[in-house]
Amino acid sequence: EADTSLYVSAVESAVGESGDWNGYGILLPGLAQLPAALDLKKLHTNVVMGSFDTDSFLHESLLTGGMLFGIDQQPYLQGYSPIAILTNAITTKQTFLDHSMKSGPKFVIAPPTDGEAACRDREFPVCSGD
Repeated sequence: EADTSLYVSAVESAVGESGDWNGYGILLPGLAQLPAALDLKKLHTNVVMGSFDTDSFLHESLLTGGMLFGIDQQPYLQGYSPIAILTNAITTKQTFLDHSMKSGPKFVIAPPTDGEAACRDREFPVCSGD
């Protein structure tokens, strides 16, 4: 397990205050910082934290209260889909009536249900809405 003391020390130095850090929030750029951030939270219990990306460790941290949220990134939906749709619009001169696409990202505040996890494990075939 990585030594998280350097991370904890750097963040504490940047904040420059002791105590429980009530009113402070930290957004992690990814899950690599999660173990160190959870160590930091042990020392400053009222800091709230969220992170980009999700995995089982983040889901566990949501249940235990270590993390407030994750941000579920959907690179295919957010990156490729718009290009395919725009290409189709240009080549066919047809567009959607509803231009709103709910492609994410979304806040994850709880682990996935068993049905959602099974759907993800099967690489998202047409799944029920559970």
